[in-house]
Amino acid sequence: MFNDIRKLLFQLLGMKDISEKIKPFDSPYHVIGYNKELLEFIFNKTNLKIKFMRNFGRKFEFLSHTTSQRGFWIGLFLLPIEFIGNILNRDVYYEAYISKEI
Repeated sequence: MFNDIRKLLFQLLGMKDISEKIKPFDSPYHVIGYNKELLEFIFNKTNLKIKFMRNFGRKFEFLSHTTSQRGFWIGLFLLPIEFIGNILNRDVYYEAYISKEI
């Protein structure tokens, strides 16, 4: 959900050529945008068995900034979007514990 909103904002701001999914300078330096179905497909194709998977977000990120910092206001603006994403089970991150099937 969060990435869908960012994509819409990029389009509205005339920056549609900028990808909302590539984060080369944002730790942990990865390409984002995988959903549960795609992760399950990838794990099945590589003979990996999912032991545990969860979907979670980063609510209250604005609290890690002071009110004078830009990150505070951006995080506060995005908070409702993250709550809606949580309700719809479309949060920002997936965590998976997997094992190799032999």
